Amino acid sequence: LQYIASSESSSIQGQVSFTSFWYYVPASLRTVTVTDATVIPRDAFNNLSQLTRISLNEGITVIDELAFTKCGDLTSLNIPSTVTSIGRDAFGFCKGLTSLILPEGLTQIGDAFMMYCEGITEMTIPSGVTVVPDSAFLNCINLHTVHLPEGLQKAHE
Repeated sequence: LQYIASSESSSIQGQVSFTSFWYYVPASLRTVTVTDATVIPRDAFNNLSQLTRISLNEGITVIDELAFTKCGDLTSLNIPSTVTSIGRDAFGFCKGLTSLILPEGLTQIGDAFMMYCEGITEMTIPSGVTVVPDSAFLNCINLHTVHLPEGLQKAHE
Protein backbone atom coordinates (compact mmCIF):
# COMPACT_ATOMS: atom_id res chain seq x y z
CA LEU A 1 0.00 0.00 0.00
CA GLN A 2 1.32 3.40 -0.93
CA TYR A 3 -0.24 6.51 0.56
CA ILE A 4 0.70 9.79 -1.13
CA ALA A 5 -0.66 12.94 0.45
CA SER A 6 -0.50 16.69 0.43
CA SER A 7 -2.46 19.07 2.62
CA GLU A 8 -5.65 18.74 0.58
CA SER A 9 -5.37 15.66 -1.62
CA SER A 10 -4.35 12.06 -1.35
CA SER A 11 -3.66 9.09 -3.56
CA ILE A 12 -3.87 5.54 -2.30
CA GLN A 13 -2.14 3.00 -4.52
CA GLY A 14 -2.17 -0.75 -4.07
CA GLN A 15 -4.44 -3.01 -2.08
CA VAL A 16 -6.53 -1.01 0.39
CA SER A 17 -6.61 -3.31 3.39
CA PHE A 18 -6.82 -1.98 6.91
CA THR A 19 -8.24 -5.00 8.69
CA SER A 20 -5.49 -5.73 11.20
CA PHE A 21 -4.21 -2.32 12.25
CA TRP A 22 -5.29 1.27 12.85
CA TYR A 23 -4.59 3.77 10.12
CA TYR A 24 -4.83 7.51 9.84
CA VAL A 25 -6.35 9.50 7.01
CA PRO A 26 -6.16 13.25 7.71
CA ALA A 27 -9.57 14.81 8.37
CA SER A 28 -8.58 17.87 6.30
CA LEU A 29 -8.47 15.94 3.03
CA ARG A 30 -10.65 17.30 0.27
CA THR A 31 -9.83 14.87 -2.58
CA VAL A 32 -8.84 11.21 -2.63
CA THR A 33 -7.81 9.01 -5.55
CA VAL A 34 -7.78 5.25 -5.00
CA THR A 35 -5.83 3.16 -7.55
CA ASP A 36 -5.22 -0.59 -7.86
CA ALA A 37 -7.62 -1.59 -5.08
CA THR A 38 -10.21 -4.36 -5.10
CA VAL A 39 -11.96 -3.57 -1.80
CA ILE A 40 -12.77 -0.35 0.02
CA PRO A 41 -12.73 -1.67 3.60
CA ARG A 42 -14.98 -0.92 6.55
CA ASP A 43 -14.60 2.66 7.84
CA ALA A 44 -11.94 3.49 5.22
CA PHE A 45 -13.08 7.11 4.80
CA ASN A 46 -15.59 7.31 7.65
CA ASN A 47 -16.17 10.81 9.03
CA LEU A 48 -14.01 12.70 6.53
CA SER A 49 -16.57 15.47 6.51
CA GLN A 50 -14.52 17.87 4.33
CA LEU A 51 -13.98 15.33 1.55
CA THR A 52 -15.49 16.70 -1.67
CA ARG A 53 -14.12 14.38 -4.35
CA ILE A 54 -13.26 10.69 -4.46
CA SER A 55 -11.99 8.84 -7.51
CA LEU A 56 -12.20 5.04 -7.37
CA ASN A 57 -10.47 2.68 -9.78
CA GLU A 58 -12.12 0.06 -11.96
CA GLY A 59 -11.43 -3.33 -10.40
CA ILE A 60 -12.96 -2.51 -7.02
CA THR A 61 -15.59 -5.18 -6.34
CA VAL A 62 -16.66 -4.38 -2.76
CA ILE A 63 -17.43 -1.17 -0.91
CA ASP A 64 -17.63 -2.42 2.66
CA GLU A 65 -19.90 -1.20 5.43
CA LEU A 66 -19.41 2.33 6.74
CA ALA A 67 -16.76 3.01 4.06
CA PHE A 68 -17.88 6.58 3.30
CA THR A 69 -20.23 7.29 6.21
CA LYS A 70 -20.37 10.94 7.28
CA CYS A 71 -18.55 12.33 4.23
CA GLY A 72 -20.92 15.27 4.48
CA ASP A 73 -19.34 17.52 1.80
CA LEU A 74 -19.24 14.78 -0.84
CA THR A 75 -21.71 15.71 -3.59
CA SER A 76 -21.26 12.91 -6.13
CA LEU A 77 -19.39 9.67 -6.56
CA ASN A 78 -18.79 7.53 -9.62
CA ILE A 79 -18.95 3.94 -8.48
CA PRO A 80 -16.84 1.69 -10.73
CA SER A 81 -18.70 -0.73 -12.99
CA THR A 82 -16.85 -3.62 -11.30
CA VAL A 83 -18.50 -3.09 -7.89
CA THR A 84 -20.86 -5.97 -7.07
CA SER A 85 -21.48 -5.34 -3.36
CA ILE A 86 -22.10 -2.24 -1.24
CA GLY A 87 -22.17 -2.80 2.51
CA ARG A 88 -24.43 -1.63 5.31
CA ASP A 89 -24.43 2.14 5.84
CA ALA A 90 -21.65 2.60 3.25
CA PHE A 91 -22.88 6.10 2.37
CA GLY A 92 -24.86 6.93 5.49
CA PHE A 93 -25.05 10.58 6.51
CA CYS A 94 -23.53 11.81 3.23
CA LYS A 95 -25.98 14.68 3.41
CA GLY A 96 -24.43 16.62 0.53
CA LEU A 97 -24.61 13.68 -1.86
CA THR A 98 -26.87 14.60 -4.78
CA SER A 99 -25.75 12.02 -7.33
CA LEU A 100 -24.94 8.35 -6.88
CA ILE A 101 -25.20 6.08 -9.89
CA LEU A 102 -25.18 2.39 -9.00
CA PRO A 103 -23.39 0.15 -11.53
CA GLU A 104 -25.38 -2.38 -13.54
CA GLY A 105 -23.22 -5.25 -12.21
CA LEU A 106 -24.23 -4.53 -8.61
CA THR A 107 -25.93 -7.53 -6.97
CA GLN A 108 -26.02 -6.68 -3.26
CA ILE A 109 -26.78 -3.56 -1.24
CA GLY A 110 -26.58 -3.49 2.53
CA ASP A 111 -29.19 -2.35 5.00
CA ALA A 112 -29.36 1.44 5.38
CA PHE A 113 -26.64 1.82 2.74
CA MET A 114 -27.79 5.39 2.04
CA MET A 115 -29.50 6.48 5.24
CA TYR A 116 -29.73 10.23 5.79
CA CYS A 117 -28.57 11.08 2.24
CA GLU A 118 -30.81 14.13 2.20
CA GLY A 119 -29.62 15.48 -1.17
CA ILE A 120 -30.61 12.43 -3.23
CA THR A 121 -33.89 12.95 -5.11
CA GLU A 122 -33.91 9.94 -7.45
CA MET A 123 -32.32 6.48 -7.44
CA THR A 124 -32.23 3.56 -9.84
CA ILE A 125 -31.63 0.08 -8.45
CA PRO A 126 -29.75 -2.06 -11.03
CA SER A 127 -31.32 -5.24 -12.40
CA GLY A 128 -28.82 -7.53 -10.64
CA VAL A 129 -30.12 -6.49 -7.21
CA THR A 130 -32.89 -8.87 -6.16
CA VAL A 131 -33.42 -7.62 -2.60
CA VAL A 132 -33.72 -4.04 -1.36
CA PRO A 133 -33.08 -4.36 2.38
CA ASP A 134 -34.86 -2.76 5.30
CA SER A 135 -34.00 0.88 5.78
CA ALA A 136 -32.00 1.14 2.54
CA PHE A 137 -33.13 4.75 2.19
CA LEU A 138 -33.89 5.61 5.81
CA ASN A 139 -34.49 9.37 6.20
CA CYS A 140 -33.58 10.23 2.61
CA ILE A 141 -36.16 12.96 2.99
CA ASN A 142 -35.87 14.33 -0.55
CA LEU A 143 -35.85 10.98 -2.33
CA HIS A 144 -39.05 11.07 -4.37
CA THR A 145 -38.42 8.41 -7.02
CA VAL A 146 -36.84 4.95 -6.81
CA HIS A 147 -36.70 2.90 -10.00
CA LEU A 148 -36.84 -0.80 -9.11
CA PRO A 149 -35.73 -3.64 -11.40
CA GLU A 150 -38.24 -6.10 -12.86
CA GLY A 151 -36.64 -9.13 -11.20
CA LEU A 152 -36.87 -7.72 -7.70
CA GLN A 153 -37.81 -10.50 -5.26
CA LYS A 154 -38.20 -8.45 -2.12
CA ALA A 155 -38.47 -4.76 -1.31
CA HIS A 156 -39.04 -3.50 2.20
CA GLU A 157 -40.95 -0.32 2.95
